[in-house]
Amino acid sequence: MYKIMLVDDDPIVLVQLKKSIQWEKLNCEMVAEASDGKQAIDAFNTYKPDIILTDISMPRANGIDLINYINNGFKETKIIVLSAYDDFEYVRNSLKNGAVDYLLKYQITENSINDIIEKTIWQINTEHKDKDEFSISKEREHLIYDLVTKELTDTDYLEERIHKTALDWVKGEFILAVCGIDLYFEDPSKVSIDDTTIRMLIDETIKYYHNFFLVSLDKGIILLVFQAKGNSADEVIDLAKQIRTMLKRFCNLDLSFVISDFLSDYRMLKPKSDHLKRLLLQEYFKGNKNFLSQNTANTEKYILRLTPEQEQQITELIFLGPDDIKDYISRLFADIKSSGIMKHQLQVFYVEYISFIIKKVNEYQLDNTLLFAETNPYDMFDQFNTLEEIEHSLTETMFTLQRLAKERRQALKQISLCKNISDYIRENYQHKISLQSIAENFAVSPSYLSRTFKKTQGVNIINFINQIRMEHAKEKILQGNTSLQEIALDVGIQNYNYFYLLFKETYGFTPSEYIRIVEQNNENIG
Repeated sequence: MYKIMLVDDDPIVLVQLKKSIQWEKLNCEMVAEASDGKQAIDAFNTYKPDIILTDISMPRANGIDLINYINNGFKETKIIVLSAYDDFEYVRNSLKNGAVDYLLKYQITENSINDIIEKTIWQINTEHKDKDEFSISKEREHLIYDLVTKELTDTDYLEERIHKTALDWVKGEFILAVCGIDLYFEDPSKVSIDDTTIRMLIDETIKYYHNFFLVSLDKGIILLVFQAKGNSADEVIDLAKQIRTMLKRFCNLDLSFVISDFLSDYRMLKPKSDHLKRLLLQEYFKGNKNFLSQNTANTEKYILRLTPEQEQQITELIFLGPDDIKDYISRLFADIKSSGIMKHQLQVFYVEYISFIIKKVNEYQLDNTLLFAETNPYDMFDQFNTLEEIEHSLTETMFTLQRLAKERRQALKQISLCKNISDYIRENYQHKISLQSIAENFAVSPSYLSRTFKKTQGVNIINFINQIRMEHAKEKILQGNTSLQEIALDVGIQNYNYFYLLFKETYGFTPSEYIRIVEQNNENIG
């Protein structure tokens, strides 16, 4: 029964209303009446009527005050305004503030008042129905979300929820389709349409299909569940194609699908949708786009490992060129891609590959930071979105390792060369040797020899020759039985004046001064 409250400061109007309303026919009862807005507010708080018929112009608090109060928190109550000729501005404000209708007092008749109340009751019923349907719809959404995201164990409660939300068809056979927005997995920033809009377009495209529902599994991934009907596997494929056509036409978005086989246990919704999602991500991971796949073969137990043979091949690649590296890794990842394994199954292989590379870095005494910068290589795996990115990363890492190893070999070769040259100078300092003669002896160019010797030994090669000659000259002076001119010749310097200046430049005193220093020291000792 609908509760009605009458509000007017004119007793005659109140009597007329009470007599005119067909209470029983409309299934209504009068719960209160008031002569001003203040009384009406008090009565409203007590009885919470469904419908209020109220005058506008009243003492203490007018009809506008009453309407504002009720619509501040009790919007389910419907208000009908009763107005005199001169209340038009009030009427306009009352409708603006939430009144559902109005009636001029001079037009109040049994038909007019009952028609307007009947229309208001219809509005109340419609809103209640919409609210109930909305409530069921929200509960259905919650149930669907629970079915595909949670491990549900209370079967009785689950069956009750399924029946309450009219989803009984999921207890029969059904088919799953996981849909991915390709662009989201290439560059999410370029996706200008939200998932809700995409879901609405999908819903509009396949609304003729009797029983289905869809739910977002993740950003850019939507699950569709279809009731199985006859040859509906083919029908679901056709629906997927229609959805792709619609989204391409209106949103310029490419979609990819992975479709399941028939299922008959709604408790499999979560594990099966999880599996299809992984298959979808695996296809994206392998670099595929705009695909429609029914391949649900389970390869998840397979784990790829780095073999001793591959370790040997990696070692050999370090001594080859970039083309060999690129060709090898390209063939390796082509095999990985064709195997159908998923990203998480590749992680062990990736870690072992990186570990072996680090082992080689340490073995060759290379700088780790030049290979991986400041990034922890073991943390990089989670940042990869596609198989192509992993292939590119390992290829670039191998390029860098090959370059560093080559530079290391060249450096060791240069060190060995310069050591041999140093030994040669020490053995032949007394002869006429020069940059040109040494370069010819070791079959290198003078410029390369000069540059390499300075780089590895830290001293100019001519200065090194002079340093060795001066060390031997100093020793011969200490022996005291050879003239300075002879010593100059003995250490390979033909020009005595040059010898004299070079000695002073090297030690800070002339050969003669050095002789006196030695003699003075000997006298002091004696």
